[in-house]
Amino acid sequence: GLVWGASRVGGALTPLVITPLLKVYPWQTPFFLFGAIGVIWSVLWYVWFRDDPAVHPAVSSQELAEIAASKSHGLHHGVPWGDLFGTPRLWLILGMYGFYVFGDIFFMFGLTKYFTKGRGLGDYEAALAVSLAFGVGALGNAFGGWMSDRLSKRIGLWIGRSLVGAFIMTLACLLLVVTAFFPGKWPAILLLATCFGVLDAMLPVAWSICLDVGKQYSGAVSGAMNTAGQAAGALCMVLYGYYIQWTSNYETPLLIFAGSLLISAAFFLLIDPTRPLVHESSIPDAAH
Repeated sequence: GLVWGASRVGGALTPLVITPLLKVYPWQTPFFLFGAIGVIWSVLWYVWFRDDPAVHPAVSSQELAEIAASKSHGLHHGVPWGDLFGTPRLWLILGMYGFYVFGDIFFMFGLTKYFTKGRGLGDYEAALAVSLAFGVGALGNAFGGWMSDRLSKRIGLWIGRSLVGAFIMTLACLLLVVTAFFPGKWPAILLLATCFGVLDAMLPVAWSICLDVGKQYSGAVSGAMNTAGQAAGALCMVLYGYYIQWTSNYETPLLIFAGSLLISAAFFLLIDPTRPLVHESSIPDAAH
């Protein structure tokens, strides 16, 4: 949740930095700027982070003891890909996230052009609107994680994860439908910013489900889910680009995205987060 929230804060600040730069400097300037930031971050990552936490200088003796104990008990072994992908619930998770990203990726790559071409905002107005959407997204992300964990502990995992996720996707679907039929600049800005915040409230829920059912294989489950989402997002943006090129219609795609989110909501309701996908006892080499 913190990682996604930080990314949304970055997304909120980026348009405010880039738009003024492009009015003064050539269009290549942002590429050099972000490239330099990437190099600096890579150096910091190389200096501070380690693949094995046991060799990090900041790890305490207590943490070292816990790491050694986990290794001695054989908790780390190969990922049982066949068992994972043979579980219907993993496919439900992949479908849930794939249809979510298909409906959400528009906010990442199509929102600015929607505001300028579809609703007639100026460049700086659009930059402010996109910043607002990403700022609301950061708030929604934090709230969604807090709400899901709270309900999961008080009422149960299915309520806190599956039902909350389905409710969020349904609400976002309705907001997109209203936006498509509501003309004007300000209604679109407010509705889409709210929708993005609602959608981002779902992210901690989806990734928490991967931890709930993945257990020691949660990294593999998370990676599979994210891969399904990115594949769906790439397909969506290709189709969206061609559709806009052929029709110049910016409102109908919102209805398609809304339908995709509603399908994601249905998948959410079918996911049981209370049981692990693969039990430790079912893995042949788990005892070694």
